Amino acid sequence: MYRSLSLFAMGKIFSKKHHSTKKQPENSSERSRRYEIQGESSQQHVAKTYQRAHADGILTLCPVLDGKILSGGQDKTVVLYDWKAGKKEFAWNLHSRDISRVCYGQTKEVILSGSRDTTIKACRLGQGDSFLDIKAHDLIVSALDLSPDNERCVSGSRDNYMKLWDLTTGKLIAENAIAQNLITDVKWSRDDRCIVQASEDKEIKVWDSRSLKVVRQFPRKQYIQTSCDISSDGRSVLTTSNGFQGNGCEATLWDLGEGKLVREFNGHQQTVACGRFLSSSGEGELVITVSNDSSIRVWNKNCEDSLVYHSLGGAGTLTSIAVYDDDRICVSSLEGGIALLQLDTKSSQMQLIEEAFF
Repeated sequence: MYRSLSLFAMGKIFSKKHHSTKKQPENSSERSRRYEIQGESSQQHVAKTYQRAHADGILTLCPVLDGKILSGGQDKTVVLYDWKAGKKEFAWNLHSRDISRVCYGQTKEVILSGSRDTTIKACRLGQGDSFLDIKAHDLIVSALDLSPDNERCVSGSRDNYMKLWDLTTGKLIAENAIAQNLITDVKWSRDDRCIVQASEDKEIKVWDSRSLKVVRQFPRKQYIQTSCDISSDGRSVLTTSNGFQGNGCEATLWDLGEGKLVREFNGHQQTVACGRFLSSSGEGELVITVSNDSSIRVWNKNCEDSLVYHSLGGAGTLTSIAVYDDDRICVSSLEGGIALLQLDTKSSQMQLIEEAFF
């Protein structure tokens, strides 16, 4: 029954049909990607290739610390990877099905994972066993995020439920269900006041983080909303849409306080799977998006035109983004593992430079 539902219209990210069958490279000697740096045709850069993080497609990413990334994939594994050293640091095999979401809370050094097996697992860095096992939903845990103090988490599912959990006891604090609210993503605000939620019902909802009641609804879009993010100043929300052949396929900037649409970013040709805010630059705050069309785009949130277009040919569907303070970015995919890129804002033309694949 699950395979007939409309999440597969979002790019079939969780479909078993999209498992990679390619032989996976084992080390940096087996594969490298070469390209010419824009404006310097005589100079070549070689991106390193490290031990693969996963044996199959990767669905979700979360930055941990400088040089480390948390990932979850179709191989049912959660991995902590040190991309400076080019190797796995730790792996957890606690779920029976695909990992749909991972989160990291630096305050308590807690790692959360949600899965198609309908559970949430909570672990500590360096510890192989989970300290909490929560039977969270009736269907896939499609959305997951931590409170700023790492004491609670919020989960969402295709079963229409939003749920708040106490991470000390594992007990349910609050829950709320809205008909046809098939949840795709959630983001907890840094000031702990609200939770933003995206949905297959094409509507963005803002929830009170204490009572778990809807306090605001944004104007409904034309296409399924696949991801959401909140800017560092807490004033803006970024969402992304599914679509095909350039119809839909946009990212949208919203005013969080007023719930008004500010700007749309168009350019991708297939479903935009994920969007994130980047750090501010001389040109203003930037956003980054990735798509099923294997492309990455960088935008100034004050302008509708993309500043950077970068294709990861052969990577297939791009699924998730993790951003770092030094303008490094990790992007996951179903076919190409994880790409580490550097956003170069100092050249005459802004560009993304491929540094490593793993």
